[in-house]
Amino acid sequence: MQLANVVPDKVIFVRVLLACGYVGAFGMGKMVHEFIENSRFHIDLKLGTALVDGMKYFKSMEDVQGISPEPEHYRCMVDSLGRAGRLQEARELIRKEATVSLLELEPRVDGNYSCLTFIPKP
Repeated sequence: MQLANVVPDKVIFVRVLLACGYVGAFGMGKMVHEFIENSRFHIDLKLGTALVDGMKYFKSMEDVQGISPEPEHYRCMVDSLGRAGRLQEARELIRKEATVSLLELEPRVDGNYSCLTFIPKP
């Protein structure tokens, strides 16, 4: 679009950012984000929502809001990190979620501790 001198509007920005998130092109999404900020484009509710950093809010669930993430939250973040090629971070989340789930559900079952030893370490 820049090469063709096309000036995108809010709808285009939202669609491009959603597409970047869907296919895991987070580097491109960051470039679009920077373009929006540098051009001093008005950020409304829809565009602002498309610019959200999911990991930042995931971490703030416990730290700021005092909410324990559910397995669905972990699955969503692992999927997003995997699409972005951030496999080490995805692996860490899987390890944390598995440890928390097994030990909270059945803390007195010795086999759960054995299972946790099979989770690969970085």
